[in-house]
Formats: sequence, C-alpha cells, structure tokens
Amino acid sequence: MSRSEKNWLKRAKRVTEQDSDHTRKEIGDLLFAASNFAHKGEVDPETVLREANAKFNQRFCSVENPLTAYFIAGA
Repeated sequence: MSRSEKNWLKRAKRVTEQDSDHTRKEIGDLLFAASNFAHKGEVDPETVLREANAKFNQRFCSVENPLTAYFIAGA
C-alpha cells in the first residue's frame, strides 16, 4: 500500500471517530485534493463529477424502474 493510501485510510478512520464538524473539514480537504488532482491531469472536475452523477443516476434508474413497475402491477 502506498504512503498516500495509508494517509487517506488514517484520515477515513479519524472521520468515523470524530464529530461532524471535523468530518466536514476532512471531506472538504478530500474534495479540494481531488479537484486539484483533476486539474493537474487537465481534467475539468465539474464535468467529470456531472458525468459520474449521470452514470450513477442511470444505474439507479435501471434498478428502480423495473421494481417500480413490478410493484405497481401488483405482483
């Protein structure tokens, strides 16, 4: 495991053990680092986040729609 992976795992553990204000700050740091990483790779972080949200929504709907139809049909 790389040094940065160990650092993030330590942070994740601390987040689960701390209060919500600390958690909010740690997540903010994570989002800032991810955005900075995207910029260094010449990737627009907002665009890729929108794409990830759209992909999640498609996957969710592919499960939700058949279940909704099943229960509406009264099976």
